[in-house]
Amino acid sequence: EISRHLPPAVRCARASAHGPVNDVAFSPHLPLIAVGTAAQRLVLWNFQRGERVRLLTGFERSIGRVAFTQTDLLLCAEGRQSGKRSRLHAWNEREHTIEEYDDMLTDLVPAGEHQMLLTCRDGRVMLWDAHCRCTDGQRQFPFWARAARVAPGADRALLLHEGASLVALPRFEVLASKERRLRGSVSICAAFAPGGKEFVVGHHNGDVLVCWPKGREIRVDRHVLVRYPKPVRGAELLEQSGIVVTAGADGTVDFTSWSNRCLVGRLTVEGRRLTSFHVSPTGDFLAIGDSDASMSLWDLRAMHVPMLFSMAFARARHSTWPRCAR
Repeated sequence: EISRHLPPAVRCARASAHGPVNDVAFSPHLPLIAVGTAAQRLVLWNFQRGERVRLLTGFERSIGRVAFTQTDLLLCAEGRQSGKRSRLHAWNEREHTIEEYDDMLTDLVPAGEHQMLLTCRDGRVMLWDAHCRCTDGQRQFPFWARAARVAPGADRALLLHEGASLVALPRFEVLASKERRLRGSVSICAAFAPGGKEFVVGHHNGDVLVCWPKGREIRVDRHVLVRYPKPVRGAELLEQSGIVVTAGADGTVDFTSWSNRCLVGRLTVEGRRLTSFHVSPTGDFLAIGDSDASMSLWDLRAMHVPMLFSMAFARARHSTWPRCAR
């Protein structure tokens, strides 16, 4: 009964940004969210205090991607203009460095403690070592990846292009691939399912599909997991509850139980167009960027509240209450 009446998430805050929000990222250790905008601004926002702590400017182009390494190194990739190279910025407490690339960086994904997986518009995929600021390895593919997703153990990565390719890290050997479009649409986001053997892939036509490798080929479930009227903007797994969270550009966010593929909750985010979507490393918060120059923060711990009522009060551990009910 409680599950039916509680929302899957509660909005904690809504913050204005300088221009449309292109990407957001959570720090793995600090209560910080990095917000990259089309207005050449990078904002660091403290979500515990609900205030901006730093504004980084001086960029030449729109910020397309932002990310943190596991050691809290902040990265952002600028877009590319005709006649100019794409730039990757990196900050820590002491220095700011810039790397340049011939073509646009399409994604930045943590791949271990110090490494980041970089994908380029020219078809290159690289492992970049944030500690020494150098490339550990790269491979040229016949496609260009719109985005990538690294498996929890950082031993595999899913490259999303017209279809999808599962590769082994760090050498980028192709384990399984689907060169053609999955169900007629370009793949643009993904998340590994519980256990890591399957993955969900979001597409430009709004479909979220369940896929898995079989031999050298990627197979697709004939049933659509979720369908949106506009492109899928993100897919995340909440490991503790076994729930897959997906979002469409229309502002709809769905919570689907992986065990039975049933919808367990839905949010509608106000704004013009949902552009970015990320869950915090702890799985407690959700940050959503919008093209109306705003970012909203949602508390996902509401989903844990029904669990408190399903156990005997005398058996509830002290550590359970602060996480789920505070």
